[in-house]
Amino acid sequence: MINRDAFIRFRYRYIPDHVVGELLAKRWMDNAIPFLALIVVLVVFGRILPGFYSISNLTDLSRQFAELGLVVLGLTIVMLSGGIDLSVGSVFGLAVLVASICMNVWNLGVGVTLVACLALGIVCGAINGILVGYLRLRAFLTTLVTLIVFRSIYELVFPGFSTAIVANIPDSTVWDYVGNGTVFGVPFSFLVTAVIAVLWHLVLSRMRPGWRLMAVGGARRSAHNAGINVRRTICNAYIWSSVLCCLAGFFNAARLGSTGSDTGVGMEITALTAVVLGGNSLGGGRGSVAKAVLGTVIVLILSNALIAHQHVRESRLEQEKLVVALESRTRLAYARYRGGVDTQLDALDADRDLFQAQIGLSQLRLSELLSVVQLYKALGGGWQS
Repeated sequence: MINRDAFIRFRYRYIPDHVVGELLAKRWMDNAIPFLALIVVLVVFGRILPGFYSISNLTDLSRQFAELGLVVLGLTIVMLSGGIDLSVGSVFGLAVLVASICMNVWNLGVGVTLVACLALGIVCGAINGILVGYLRLRAFLTTLVTLIVFRSIYELVFPGFSTAIVANIPDSTVWDYVGNGTVFGVPFSFLVTAVIAVLWHLVLSRMRPGWRLMAVGGARRSAHNAGINVRRTICNAYIWSSVLCCLAGFFNAARLGSTGSDTGVGMEITALTAVVLGGNSLGGGRGSVAKAVLGTVIVLILSNALIAHQHVRESRLEQEKLVVALESRTRLAYARYRGGVDTQLDALDADRDLFQAQIGLSQLRLSELLSVVQLYKALGGGWQS
């Protein structure tokens, strides 16, 4: 009993768990934890991959951020209203397909393409908004169904235009500038995303529509009793989510100049991870644009750094195999010179090791060549028919 009392006194004197609990309950801690996680990610991968933060790589990351950031921002708006939108990846893929058809196949111009993408976002968002907001269906199941529906439309339309999309290149300097242009070294798409993020931060923190959105996400019954049109607010949240996703698809089509069968697949998982990792609440009513931005940056750096680290690791393994095979071949040649080899078995084994190492190195060079081709397409080079 005495030892137990002494342990309790020691615990409450030297282990301030109540202080930790009070710190975690602070509102500023919601932003502090993702920020500290971002600092850790930056430092760790900066030491593992020395050239990861080069100017060219940061420029490419900023263009990816412009696309994923818009999708994450749209999903954040829906989650702040107390819902969830699982169809963001399918809507993004449809927008990329529409933009590619308008520019590569029909040559409609950048302005018409942008209007078509935004109109697509309004239609897709209105479908989700009416079903969830006005008909009061379950957001998770409803958007899961629309994810399948929108993806099915993509799979039905894409095969009919895939060859024409790849074979044709739009002759438009504006389209090239939207995808790969810069303003004082900063990508154009990144600047547009930054402006949209700042505007939405002002809406959510300083304007009545944002306050109503947060109120609906926090307590719908209380918001209804306060005179807020809950159904219209929810519907507008889904419309804005789809519009931002389609704008992201517009930027993606301009950057890559084409689309594929897997465009947008799994993007809803990536966006949801970024939203939650940034500190936004799944229950709604609590979150911010800054948290969405932090989560997006963390996810982008993690995914790109892990891919780069895996590529470096495979390159080193193949080089080590080649060195070992060459060393084995050298030792065999020396043994032949000294007369220490009487059979051809050792020679065959050495030749086999060398041949396998050369095959592995050739496969590595082929993967590097494919990476260069993808980079060439990303930079707007495209293909001539």
